[in-house]
Amino acid sequence: MDSSKNKVIKIGITGPECCGKTSLAQRLHHELKLPMVHEYARSYFESRPISNQKETIYHIAQEQIKLENEVSALHKTLICDSDLINIKIWLRHYNQPIPDFIEHHLRTNPYSFSLLMYPNIPWVSDGMRANPLNRLSLYKQFEAELKLYNIPYLSIHEMEEARYSAAVGAIQTLIPKA
Repeated sequence: MDSSKNKVIKIGITGPECCGKTSLAQRLHHELKLPMVHEYARSYFESRPISNQKETIYHIAQEQIKLENEVSALHKTLICDSDLINIKIWLRHYNQPIPDFIEHHLRTNPYSFSLLMYPNIPWVSDGMRANPLNRLSLYKQFEAELKLYNIPYLSIHEMEEARYSAAVGAIQTLIPKA
């Protein structure tokens, strides 16, 4: 029996804030009918003040892992709106230690592929975003992390419809034909 047929294809959408991760994830979810793991941090902070304390970020990471595991148990292919690399860079940005459980999860439950969103769309404040001036520097950190974990990725520089088309093209090469 071919074990690759049973392997979960976990596609992370990653990159600095305000680069279109959620919009792309939602469109892929709706149009390709792929299950989606929502970004836990966004829902968490909808009813709480923003906090960059390590305990809060650790909690968010644990819940993000839990959501990924729940969806992975039910589906062979999934889209992750944000990923643990995002949380790792968030911790590093605020000079917080990276817990072992994040490193362990990234190494033992890797993303099959990532779409790395280039920050070439306008930054818009939404009450949760805080880094309008260093998005390119953060983009380079995301790229370095993907390389560190040997996660294959496509850097998405395209705009609007071409952005979606590039993502679909990459995803279609990953999904086994029925």
